Amino acid sequence: MDDAIFMNSIYKGRYPTEEGLLPHGEPSREDTERAISAAKKLIEMLSSIQMTE
Repeated sequence: MDDAIFMNSIYKGRYPTEEGLLPHGEPSREDTERAISAAKKLIEMLSSIQMTE
């Protein structure tokens, strides 16, 4: 759940909707690595669900 909250905080209040625009400037290396890790975990979870169907 922490990953979902973190990912949501990155895009919260995103306006205007230009590609790559973040509300607080460029993400730190730590935030970038955390977001990538969370995305990989989600992809793995979805892949395992798809394989079981």
